[in-house]
Amino acid sequence: MELESVKPFLAGGALAFGTYFIVRLLTQIKRPGGRLAQFAGPAAEPTAADTGSRNHKIRLVFSSFGLDVAGNETAALLLAWLGAGTILALILLVVGAPLLMIPAAYVAAWFLADSQIHNAWIRLTHGIEREIPVFLTRLASTVQIESNVLEAIHEVTGTLDPKGQLKEWMQRFIARCQAGGQQALGEMLPEAQAISTSLGIAVFEIGRLWETGGPGYVKAFNMAAENIGDALKARALAHAKGDGAKSSIRMIVIALIGVMVFLFATPQFAAAMQDPTVQILYAFILGWMFFGWSMIDSIIEGAI
Repeated sequence: MELESVKPFLAGGALAFGTYFIVRLLTQIKRPGGRLAQFAGPAAEPTAADTGSRNHKIRLVFSSFGLDVAGNETAALLLAWLGAGTILALILLVVGAPLLMIPAAYVAAWFLADSQIHNAWIRLTHGIEREIPVFLTRLASTVQIESNVLEAIHEVTGTLDPKGQLKEWMQRFIARCQAGGQQALGEMLPEAQAISTSLGIAVFEIGRLWETGGPGYVKAFNMAAENIGDALKARALAHAKGDGAKSSIRMIVIALIGVMVFLFATPQFAAAMQDPTVQILYAFILGWMFFGWSMIDSIIEGAI
């Protein structure tokens, strides 16, 4: 049987394989009870994950699709990777790629999944940071009227964006502090610092206000809000530049893939691709291309 006659069966098998794993993923994991499931949850829970840990980041990715994978992070990631890799393998078969290039689809899927995990965490931290200056400014005004710190925080939290990540985190922060007092505040500080330096500063200022009180903290909150706001403006500009660089890299990758697809349809190139060495070389190039894309994306995000 010739290789070309086998490809339709391989393509059908790849599609069935990918569909199986995707359906299995969707049927074995549960829906989250709310968007607060993005966070680690109480430490007493057996499925708790440290904020910022890889398991926590995996939960963030799947929660954006309305899925709760708490306690099954590794299995969910593996199933998603196999499903995405199979779909990419199917696409390679459809465009005429040789069979020895198929493993590169799973390599590319792994780097794409890893990039999604990293980007989910970045979106969470940026969403929280954007609202912190406004939160501190409003809190500075509220504490002049409301002497109870937790009540003041509760009032200000109610004015935040209902769909924003900061409101959800502050609601959890308030609940923990109401249950555990200042000791709980000390326990939440490391988590806040792990999410964002700006959030850590805000929690630290709240802790100092709770301990000592006094009108001087109105000025402290305003100064913190102004300083964080200035820092976030600079970071926003850096992110704009970084997003432009990442868009350029994506266009380069897409263009290179387009060139490969065009070459697959060229008779002269198709004849050369019969050589297993050439096939392995192009599989390596494809996998390395996605590896470079993932690495450069992480470097840009780390720099800003």
